[in-house]
Amino acid sequence: SFEGLPETITQKEKMYDHFYPGQFSCNKVEFENILQESSVDMEHVTLIEGYFSKSLTKELQDSLPIQHAAVIWIDVDLYQSTIEALNFCLPYIGKGTFLIFDDWFSFGGDPDAGEIKAVNEWLTGNNYLTLVEYHNFHTAGKSFIVQTL
Repeated sequence: SFEGLPETITQKEKMYDHFYPGQFSCNKVEFENILQESSVDMEHVTLIEGYFSKSLTKELQDSLPIQHAAVIWIDVDLYQSTIEALNFCLPYIGKGTFLIFDDWFSFGGDPDAGEIKAVNEWLTGNNYLTLVEYHNFHTAGKSFIVQTL
């Protein structure tokens, strides 16, 4: 969004006092400069402004040249943002897709907060998918391999 985290932090997430609305804000020009200084090939980058609830649209899906994702990296911190990201990515997820969650343990493994809560609910609504645990990384990350029924 370039505006930082949205206002959709749940009461449960607020109890952990890790994240707050506006956290991680950065203007677009500053962000582009960071990418260029890090030698990111901007030919392979598309920046999309706006919170997920407004920017992750069907029109955007239709415009992307993606049929199947090998790897999807979810680094969105919060429950609502995770749900929105997963729903947007669903058409690209299939058997063998790696789903990587950067903030899986950000709420101490609490099943009622953050990415864990979102994934559990999302899987209930998409019960033809299962996740096989793959690898934990840094202090909060976890990855999975998608299997389909």
